[in-house]
Amino acid sequence: MKTLPLLLIAGAIATACATTQAYSYLNGFRWSKVEANTYDVLIVSVDGVTRAQNAKLLVEPGVRTLILEAPPADGFRRGEQRELVLRIDPCMECWFEAKRSNPLSQDWEPRVNYRDRIAGCKP
Repeated sequence: MKTLPLLLIAGAIATACATTQAYSYLNGFRWSKVEANTYDVLIVSVDGVTRAQNAKLLVEPGVRTLILEAPPADGFRRGEQRELVLRIDPCMECWFEAKRSNPLSQDWEPRVNYRDRIAGCKP
């Protein structure tokens, strides 16, 4: 008789943990650091909402507008921000980077450094 309530509780927990909605993650840290003149970025906002974390940022799939900030180049006090509009696919994790033409340039281009499918996620 005591096992029935335990089974009901275990079933409720398993149901609560299972999700049917697809999700994606964003990372401001580069996956690959091999290419020269690339830098980690700070994810300032996603769709106008300021974010406090820079790794494993949970977002819904779809078209997203990101504001990214690169670290300042030598001789500058602040990094510059760039807007990046891209489609985030379901069940994908994306890493972003700043690409400069040379290490002394303050100008940079926002890029996707790497994409990977999230294990166990069903789109």
